Amino acid sequence: DRWAYIRDDGWCVPDENGNFGLILDDPDKISMSHAVDNKFLFDLTNDIAEKTNLLLIDQMDKNNEIINYAKNILNEYTEHYLYSEPLTFLWNRLPAGDPTILGDGSFVKPFLNEQDYTWHIRKGFHA
Repeated sequence: DRWAYIRDDGWCVPDENGNFGLILDDPDKISMSHAVDNKFLFDLTNDIAEKTNLLLIDQMDKNNEIINYAKNILNEYTEHYLYSEPLTFLWNRLPAGDPTILGDGSFVKPFLNEQDYTWHIRKGFHA
């Protein structure tokens, strides 16, 4: 069984303390955040809440420049000999991580202490 807790009815936004909260779909708050041809491009320096998808703004030359820049950076990592596919064992569902028993149930929150987390990581690599 894999953990696949995905919300598509809102947006995560950090507060001044770095804690994330959920803004439910509200066109006044996230109207510029939606996908363009299933693609997103955000300015994470000035728009950490990802409220404005730059692909919705008519600046294709600038967007293409940013996309090419990002792809060049990512290619250096994905072509590196230590690069690997995602570690699927990190998506295993654990009963303690059930979001319905953690706070308001809006998010999957940290639920393992450091010792338990380390045990699961070691187990995953030696499975």
